[in-house]
Amino acid sequence: MTPNVQLVFRGEVLDGFAADEVRRQRAQALKLDEARVAQLFTGVRTVQKRSSAKAKTTATTPAPLPSNRTRAPSPCPTSTPK
Repeated sequence: MTPNVQLVFRGEVLDGFAADEVRRQRAQALKLDEARVAQLFTGVRTVQKRSSAKAKTTATTPAPLPSNRTRAPSPCPTSTPK
């Protein structure tokens, strides 16, 4: 049996990130209008992609990091509106 893979968005912005900038970048990356972006950021988990993990996962699995590093996201700088 082939395992299933789901890309899940939690619907929230992590601490250290500017909410407006995250929403703008998400909308641009997914080509979404303002209403759909608002639906994504309600705090409700949303499955954004489902697939069978057969050969794809080995090709896209990132190489392991050295033991002294983690994959924690680095905060993006907050920008002030002009």
